[in-house]
Amino acid sequence: MMRFTITCLGYMLLLWGCQTTTAENHSSGNSDLATNADITASETHSATGGSLVINEAVAAASGDGSDWFELLAVGDGPVDLSRYKVVDSNGDHDHASIGSGTLSPGEFLVIQAVDPDDAPNEVFVPFKLGSDDSLTLFKDGEVVDVLDWPKGAAPEGMSYGRLPDGTGPTQTLTPTPGAPNAALEGIPQPCTDPFDPTRVVKVEFKFSGNGWSAIKADPAAEEFQEATFVFDGQTVENVAIRTKGNSSLNATANSNTIRYPFKVDFNRYVDGQAFCGIKKLVFNNGFKDPSFMREHLAYKLASKVGLFAPRTMFVDLWVNEEHVGLYLMVEPVDDDFFIETHFSNDDGDLYKPDWPAGHLEDQGEQLEDYPGVEIENNQETSDHSKLM
Repeated sequence: MMRFTITCLGYMLLLWGCQTTTAENHSSGNSDLATNADITASETHSATGGSLVINEAVAAASGDGSDWFELLAVGDGPVDLSRYKVVDSNGDHDHASIGSGTLSPGEFLVIQAVDPDDAPNEVFVPFKLGSDDSLTLFKDGEVVDVLDWPKGAAPEGMSYGRLPDGTGPTQTLTPTPGAPNAALEGIPQPCTDPFDPTRVVKVEFKFSGNGWSAIKADPAAEEFQEATFVFDGQTVENVAIRTKGNSSLNATANSNTIRYPFKVDFNRYVDGQAFCGIKKLVFNNGFKDPSFMREHLAYKLASKVGLFAPRTMFVDLWVNEEHVGLYLMVEPVDDDFFIETHFSNDDGDLYKPDWPAGHLEDQGEQLEDYPGVEIENNQETSDHSKLM
């Protein structure tokens, strides 16, 4: 008998045959000059008190400069440096102390990485950094952070670190020792996974012509309008945006508010266009949820127990210079990117039940016997045997 996986989330049904699938972490494509968010700031950093993160590193300084790395104090209290040690990926190197004293929240500490014979007067560790290397930070013997860069990601004269400082995804940077990190000027950065749960970023919808006015005039029409999409400074033009939803849309459409739920389609006007590999995004307005946490926590819990759940993050939404407020950005289950991200075999069938007709009680042996269930992909090739 063929084995298959069934996952129901957000009224979506996934049926994958031929193998039992397991969830996989998404990683972006490789690049010579920057990379994905394979390593992010450790979740062990305490919300109270202070801790350190590895914020930036130079593994091939220009000219006669030496290798170095930068630590950043995060949290709301001072950090005791004597409790920390660091080591690179060379198994022959011992864990090195980083000095004594304290760092206040937001302060940087630059540490030189040199051969012992070339020890400077500043704080240093007795090893140099490699082109394909990592740094691991320990506090009282426990790993609290890791910065890992592949070959080519920290070339001569450039650094590798987090942007924004302390929490952002890792990428190739302009070296800024002892100062906030800065993007590499003149070279486009690769798009990393946008679903960073540690941040609330600014998102802008900039509608062309009277697109925004048309939506406000009849939000229940759910008609696409052309717009420019801006996510934390990254811009995608010729994007289709419309309102979406049932109760969440009807409630806002019939009231004095512009906090509509939205659907963004990057691929509708420009074939193949995507944002960080994603062709669609959903922006939910927290309808009937005063906590604004139910959907986010439900998907997070589903992921923790091994189900295939959409990724989410909170954003601060602006539309044509109007501040609309806090939204939950959600990865649509009907996007190809969701399938490719979560399933090692992406050839299976994706079904969308439309409640209440879209239930799985036995109604027959043909898809037509289930009027509330539609197949979202493989329409021309599937025989629906896995569902039946």
